[in-house]
Amino acid sequence: MQKRLVILVPFLLLLAGCAGLIGGAGTPGQNEGAFAGGTQALQLGFLEGEPPEKVLDNGQETFMITLLLRNEGEHTIPKGKILATLSGASREAFNLKSLTVKSDFDLEKKAKSRDQVTQGGQEELSFGVAKYKPDLPADFGLDLRADVCYDYQTEAVTSICLKKNAFARADVNDNCALDNPSPPVENSGGPLQVSSVKQRPTGANKIRLSFDVSNKGVGAVYPPGTFASQCGGSQETEQQQDSLQVSLTSTGNKYPIACSKFANGNHGTVRLVNGVKTINCEIDTSGLQDSSFTDFLIIKMKYMYRDAVSVPLTIENSDF
Repeated sequence: MQKRLVILVPFLLLLAGCAGLIGGAGTPGQNEGAFAGGTQALQLGFLEGEPPEKVLDNGQETFMITLLLRNEGEHTIPKGKILATLSGASREAFNLKSLTVKSDFDLEKKAKSRDQVTQGGQEELSFGVAKYKPDLPADFGLDLRADVCYDYQTEAVTSICLKKNAFARADVNDNCALDNPSPPVENSGGPLQVSSVKQRPTGANKIRLSFDVSNKGVGAVYPPGTFASQCGGSQETEQQQDSLQVSLTSTGNKYPIACSKFANGNHGTVRLVNGVKTINCEIDTSGLQDSSFTDFLIIKMKYMYRDAVSVPLTIENSDF
């Protein structure tokens, strides 16, 4: 396969260059903002003709079963981190070596450099050569389904206002508001997104920050590495559905961040309820300067995402 050249810009330089543009979640097709944005990661489909619409029974015809994967998000998926499992088909009946395959390639992310967007990588993932071995008395149809699991990450960046004494009156040296119901936030492309950021002072040296983490895609989210041998699961793995890892860091790690969901740490696991979870954190400002300033907070979400695609397949009686 052809390899795409992805131009990477150091993250902080990207933020600095786009600081004036931050103002909402990234939108596909727009060149404003720090990220290309969007709520999709892998775009899934069966390669045209693999499988064909109709195949003969009794081992009379061989055919390929192949997925076409395109990375529409802003995280490169490393080799071996995409897992696909077929259902709706018997391994023995279709003469397949396995119903599960892993990627043997890096699937490059979509990338943005200033106002230019480089499209993400596209690769094929094949289950190999198949043939339908049983001899049927008549034609019949089935839906061939592929569940695809992959590790992914989304990064969100929000600008917040800070100063040492959060309750002090504003003066001529202050250039931002500490009580802000909607600080701007941008998200890299991916199904997990941050929204509804709020900040307000809660003490002389305390700023309370809250935000929502939401699943904006059509698939299911799990902790990283949940599925290792097949994309689908046991009761144990299904109990982990809707969970993901979240971490918060400042651009210079200049102040402590304590989140109640993370035992007063700055990272941990959260579980979405109806696709969303609100996270509340406190920022200790006692070590900061007296006048207010704007800083960038980076919120990183790590997860395994599970999606599916299906195609109808007709098995024809070769005796006719």
